[in-house]
Amino acid sequence: MRVLMVHGYYQQFGGEDMVFDAEGALLESHGHTVERFTFDNHEIESWSSAKKAASLFWNRDARSRVRDLIRSFAPDVMHVQNTFPGLSPSVYAAANEAGVPIVQKLCNYRLLCANGMLFRDGHHCEDCLGKRIAWPAVAHKCFRDHRVMSGAIAGAYGLHRALGTWTRRIGAFLALDEGGRELFIKGGLPADRVLVKPNFLDPFPAQGSGEGNYALFAGRVAPGKGVETLVRAWANDPSLPGLKVVGDGPLLNQVKSLAGEASHIEFLGRVSPNEVSTLMGSAAIQVVPSESREPFGRVALEAMGTGTPVLSTRSGALEGLIRPGENGEHFDAGDPTDLVAKARSLLGIAAGLRTQTRENAMQRFSGAANHAALMHAYRVASAHAAAADA
Repeated sequence: MRVLMVHGYYQQFGGEDMVFDAEGALLESHGHTVERFTFDNHEIESWSSAKKAASLFWNRDARSRVRDLIRSFAPDVMHVQNTFPGLSPSVYAAANEAGVPIVQKLCNYRLLCANGMLFRDGHHCEDCLGKRIAWPAVAHKCFRDHRVMSGAIAGAYGLHRALGTWTRRIGAFLALDEGGRELFIKGGLPADRVLVKPNFLDPFPAQGSGEGNYALFAGRVAPGKGVETLVRAWANDPSLPGLKVVGDGPLLNQVKSLAGEASHIEFLGRVSPNEVSTLMGSAAIQVVPSESREPFGRVALEAMGTGTPVLSTRSGALEGLIRPGENGEHFDAGDPTDLVAKARSLLGIAAGLRTQTRENAMQRFSGAANHAALMHAYRVASAHAAAADA
């Protein structure tokens, strides 16, 4: 099969970018021919505010470039990861004109929410769900506390919703878990075309020793990730083992301030993916303290792949991903007291969970199962495209 993969890389490389790279490699390892059309969202830094806003609605240059690539590559399907903000839904039109089926990944909640997280002011939020225009996002300045850009996003996605862009142009959608699927259907996507395909690891990382005697956080230090709760809890209890915080983000200085003089908390900043994997394998436990609704929680899966049990909230897909007593434990989001109690409990049994934690991940999230799910999605999208042409 010939697959055209489309993605706008984020300004800070993250989980969605890693998934895009991994899915392309997975397809190629199964003998498919993959062509990639990518856009670096750093490019928009030089754009005027007017151009940024306009690109949310339609990017003629992106449409033209995708159209030319379709003509030269002749794909059987177009697999789209992220069009926000620089590519825009214009890329769908290029595929529709050529009769190429489209599969859209749903790695965040952007189609439902201006900030893509269903999270604001420290709590889960569905105020915009089902509204033709997401006016609460404008009122609350949900996108980076910026009213104009929040309004532009609400306007652009409201227009495309009214035009039927998502329902007419796209043949299949891939949510990361059943809970996410239900939310997207509630938000207006067609139930028969919203499928579930979780993230995966292929190949799996090496088994880690877990002998580092520390807990690890790896991810963006940003609102909704729960890092403030984690660091506050750890700083207040010096009897806990060390905590290593890997990552960067807008809350980094605030979180460092919360740590104060706690010598058992270490901030490592950004490190390479290989270093992250090594740190995960050596950690006693991985902590994923998310307070926003996680579409999946790839960092938890990566830790499980090394055998490291995960302490997480029940936020979004984390509730089903982590199974207490088998591969980790849950604590109440935003509650530092419960975090410490559950951390102590998990640390006491973590060494004994390592083998089954890794085996659990390998059984549930293999590359082979993910490839089969992709092929099913491509067939669903192809059937929709054929019906539209009939």
